[in-house]
Amino acid sequence: MPHLIFHNHLKEIIQIDLSTDQSHDPRIPLRVQPWIDAAHTWIHTSSDFQMMTSGSTGVPKPITLLRHRMQASAELSAATFNLQSGSYLFCPLGIDYIAGLMMLIRALVSDGHLIISPPQGNPWQNWQHEFPIRLASLVPIQMQRILSDNTDIDDIDQILLGGSAISQSLIDALQGIAPLTFQSYSMTETYTHVALRKLNHGAQEAYQALGNYSFDTDEASRLIISHPEYMPLQTNDLVNLISPRAFLLLGRADLIINSGGIKIQLEQIEAVASAALNELYARPIRCMAYPIPDEKLGQALALSVEDMDIDLTKLMERLKELLPKYHLPKYMDRVGKLPETRTGKVQRPHQP
Repeated sequence: MPHLIFHNHLKEIIQIDLSTDQSHDPRIPLRVQPWIDAAHTWIHTSSDFQMMTSGSTGVPKPITLLRHRMQASAELSAATFNLQSGSYLFCPLGIDYIAGLMMLIRALVSDGHLIISPPQGNPWQNWQHEFPIRLASLVPIQMQRILSDNTDIDDIDQILLGGSAISQSLIDALQGIAPLTFQSYSMTETYTHVALRKLNHGAQEAYQALGNYSFDTDEASRLIISHPEYMPLQTNDLVNLISPRAFLLLGRADLIINSGGIKIQLEQIEAVASAALNELYARPIRCMAYPIPDEKLGQALALSVEDMDIDLTKLMERLKELLPKYHLPKYMDRVGKLPETRTGKVQRPHQP
């Protein structure tokens, strides 16, 4: 029977046998109880699950996750990452969103063990237990912190990154680590990943389809996800379709602003700015591009940088060398912390 292993960063762990009711065990923190409840729901009932979308591109929406599709998704993950009976999975994410919940379901379906940890910057802080982790699921900001702390992660086989964009500076840093690292293409509506791209040990630019998924685009180059057993899903992601099984992700169609007749893709601006910041300061620095009202342009481009110590004048000088004139930010500022959703994604202001 799978175990839930809670790591509390206090140099101790609590192992929970999911075959028994331990809801009244005084050792178990209250924040662990939702994990136990979800596991018991999966094991002892045939119920579907209720979930909220992440809210990174709009207001979070309720969604019903069908049990048979959760099962199929977990089985696909088990085959992709070679999850077997007794495998250890690591999840420093919350269970109230799809990434955390599906890590639990993967462990249950594969008869593995799930190590959970409170979400924080470096989930391996004070980690002193030698579990051979087959798969760890992280968000990019956690991966950045792990690398900046020079944390030893050589006992991890594979790392799955998702939830937000990954900067080129982080991809460069991943080339020096042992774990095979992937970026997922996923969303709540697809029950997590339908495609992956390797980020090291033979890195790939394009996402590759998993299982029986295939891809197409509409007339606006927005990705359409297809599967023989499910209805096609129209996304708002702009892609360069390489084949029915591979695509390059360009950004979101709803993250394009019109500034005086010039169309600007916000994620592309962030990618260029992140690369410039890494070049100037030799460390990953997050930034967020977004529109602000402008009397002449309608929308003007703004850029917030998550570091109070950077020189905005130097950054603008470098951006002038990298971006077309009319793609330059009209306004820039420094912030101590960018706004985030509950899942750790940058919370961009909703466009008017």
